[in-house]
Amino acid sequence: MPIRSRFQPSRATCALATLLALAPWHANAADTNAATLKPAVGLLANLYDNLRGGRRRGTTGMWNLYGSLRYHGAAGSQGPGFSAFAQVLNSGGGFPGDYTGDAQGVSNIAAPHLTRLYEAWMQYNGRRSHWSVLLGRYDLNSEFDRLQTSALFLDSSFGVEPAFSQSGGQGPSIFPRPRFALRVALKPSRNVVWRTAVLQGGVPDDPGLPPGSQRTRGGDALLVSELALLRRAPAAGADHEDWDGGMIGRLARQPPYTGKLALGLWHYARREACLAPDATAHACAASGAYLLLDDPALVRIGSAGRRLAGFAQLSVASPGANRFRRYIGVGMSLSPLFDASASDALGLAIATVRNGRPYLRAQQAQGLPVASTERIYELTYQRAVGAHLTLQPDLQYVVHPDTRADVANALAFQFEVQLMY
Repeated sequence: MPIRSRFQPSRATCALATLLALAPWHANAADTNAATLKPAVGLLANLYDNLRGGRRRGTTGMWNLYGSLRYHGAAGSQGPGFSAFAQVLNSGGGFPGDYTGDAQGVSNIAAPHLTRLYEAWMQYNGRRSHWSVLLGRYDLNSEFDRLQTSALFLDSSFGVEPAFSQSGGQGPSIFPRPRFALRVALKPSRNVVWRTAVLQGGVPDDPGLPPGSQRTRGGDALLVSELALLRRAPAAGADHEDWDGGMIGRLARQPPYTGKLALGLWHYARREACLAPDATAHACAASGAYLLLDDPALVRIGSAGRRLAGFAQLSVASPGANRFRRYIGVGMSLSPLFDASASDALGLAIATVRNGRPYLRAQQAQGLPVASTERIYELTYQRAVGAHLTLQPDLQYVVHPDTRADVANALAFQFEVQLMY
């Protein structure tokens, strides 16, 4: 299949040129406070095989190829706390849903054939990092609705819950179609972060969308707000009040958290078409909420540094305009699995999504054998081989794919390779 290019060189060139023009350069490379400009490339490649059940047996492959450039401002320069980022994405391959027939998305890298400017934004952190403002093309899931432990898994629901990821016709500003956004983050104390963003809604007639999924929503806006309570060990010798410009926002220079509790709310400014066939209203509100809990070191086992991590996700959405009214996800991981020197992890997770009553009535009115829920069990193992290569075999069992009672439960195997420089 030929690649349908969506990449416009003028946009990418403009973003990178702006980043370079605004960067206050410093010649002293030994100075840790100097401005830095860092390129990176990455490849995610996935071989997928639907072993049984679902719509049909079959094998396909997918890839995501990234190239990025990030800039960190220098403390005390013309822009203390200034940073910028630009990334280009090339994606392609098949769609596992054509075989498994699931609704949640058994692969989190499946995307249409496209090459595009994926992200391009500028950010400014205020003095002592109590606040941050970001403007540009922005992946919502880079900060909102995000957990460390669930990132191990390949099913899309463990990234952004389906009640949210499949809202708004084309979905919010997430992979593979981030859109323009304004994000404000406040940090009233070291372990409390409140983020709010206003994001561009769907883009009319986006050729990057799969066939049949076009829904014109130009001019729409998505509002998202999240309050996160974090547990993070302070750096050795650090003053409680001695915050720096790299402790909030994207590209934050601090250790990962050791615990997280977050509550998020989202709402589309424009109403959606109601799903129920007998709805008296022509349009219904599209809004929802999510609750996240993550403990990357829930239980420490033995003296080899082995730890058991756990996470939980709960999300709800207004059923009038959203297919899914509720989602529950839970999972655990154990790392390292074999010995302290190994960089590996074994994980087991369950994702359950439930249809809303308006959607059920609409399907039943058409005589379709619809079920209330779809549940996915995922067993995965990830191992780093050296500093740049990661290998990950993955097995998923899907109960009631696409909540269809007439589709057999599916068993799917994936093998993913990550190469990062």
